[in-house]
Amino acid sequence: MKLKVLITALISILSLHSFSTERPDLDIEVKMNFICKGGKSLSGKKYRSFCKRNSGTNGHELFVLFNLNEDVLLHSQLMNQKHMSLGNLQNWCSKEIIDPVTGTARTTNPYCVLEVTEKRSGNTSFISIPSLKGDSNFINVNISALDSTKTYYVHLKEISSGVRSKQFIIKF
Repeated sequence: MKLKVLITALISILSLHSFSTERPDLDIEVKMNFICKGGKSLSGKKYRSFCKRNSGTNGHELFVLFNLNEDVLLHSQLMNQKHMSLGNLQNWCSKEIIDPVTGTARTTNPYCVLEVTEKRSGNTSFISIPSLKGDSNFINVNISALDSTKTYYVHLKEISSGVRSKQFIIKF
């Protein structure tokens, strides 16, 4: 009986350890996304005033608000490292995750891009994300290089670990 309790405890510790030292995958989803061009909304009337106030170029700009799920928000508690909170998009994209057992970084120089796959051809490209700001879970990315006659599957991807957000679709 003691052996069974010990094995169960060991399994719990190991599963917590492996989870808590990895960047949570697919735990970020899109709350909303829309496209502006030259101060006008290409995504419907409800974004008109936002685009008029915030769209800075004549090119296509993608605005995305992400929602971080519980695994991301609680990640620092699982790691027992208060300084390692991944509670916002900037931290999820840029914080190195330190393995509490070894004290070494699981990945180095983490950063995020948009991974964009064209629906019909399956061709994938990456779009840089300008600097993320503080506690915001909102990004603004120039997507003028994309063909506006096509549909794209998109993920936010952290490059060093390879983890991604849930997929969303953009259409012009």
